[in-house]
Amino acid sequence: MDAAEPLLQVENMEVSYPQPRGARFVAAREVGFSVRAGEVFGLVGESGSGKSSVAKGLMHLAQVSGEVRFDGIEWLAQRGAALRRLRPRMQMVFQDPFSSLDPRMSVHAITSEPLDIHEVGTRAERRERATEMLELVGLTPAHAKRKPSALSGGQRQRVAIARALALNPKLVVLDEPVSALDVSIQAQVLNLLSDLRARLGLTYIFIVHDLVVAEYFCDNLAVMFGGRIMEMGSSRSIFRAPAHPYTLELLAAVPIPDPSQARKRTSLPAATDPAAESAADTGCPYQHRCLLRQGRSICGEETPALRRRGDGQFVACHFSDELTGRETSVPAVRS
Repeated sequence: MDAAEPLLQVENMEVSYPQPRGARFVAAREVGFSVRAGEVFGLVGESGSGKSSVAKGLMHLAQVSGEVRFDGIEWLAQRGAALRRLRPRMQMVFQDPFSSLDPRMSVHAITSEPLDIHEVGTRAERRERATEMLELVGLTPAHAKRKPSALSGGQRQRVAIARALALNPKLVVLDEPVSALDVSIQAQVLNLLSDLRARLGLTYIFIVHDLVVAEYFCDNLAVMFGGRIMEMGSSRSIFRAPAHPYTLELLAAVPIPDPSQARKRTSLPAATDPAAESAADTGCPYQHRCLLRQGRSICGEETPALRRRGDGQFVACHFSDELTGRETSVPAVRS
């Protein structure tokens, strides 16, 4: 792969799931982004926005179309034995550490299972590699002998991370890896992931709904709603000056931990469309909640394309220029 090329390039991705009577539900459509080697690229948005569906599409865990080029390879074209050979390069850590680990297996067996499946090295070498991975994430030989039920939530997620790293991947998809953990444990796991990224040269796709975590952890972000990307750019630029009204809505909902501080309010016109939130068949998927629509017919008739602005951010909104110059902020994460 050329050094100038991104490690992952996604264009016009659509992810769908089968429904009764031959129908299909499209969970994500026209998704496009690129990820450089060593980067943390975040997908943010509320539940149902399509973030996890994009992750499943990348991992061949859902029906997906479009173009995905990973590490110089046409990723979606891979099937059968060819895909099996390439899978070690992209691994995934799932959201729930309580259900993603086999309760019947020991921690050591869980960590070595990917090595067994791909027949990496000898049995002794696989055992040594599993032990090394567990030590890398801060677990001891005593932990290795236990079942997942004997571990805390944070320890279980460390096992899931060790399992994902066992095959020495280039890219790791992290699907809400801290959302099921206590706040005090979240920072520990995030710090671990940051350390592993630096030590192993990893690239992450980080799926998250918590914007405070996203600001702390991600280099670049794509904000999703209704299965589409609404805004994309550097984490700093998006949090400092959001270009889409949905991003502004998300940021306004982030609590400030210091009760003595008041958030800088951003005033937008009052919404005139009281329609209940629903997925739009035509037009902008955010139209029923948008404070900028103000009865404008184009929002219901034409889906806005994701276009690049002069400041380098990408935004899918017909009237995003009306947000230009507005600034906001999110409280910093304390580790």
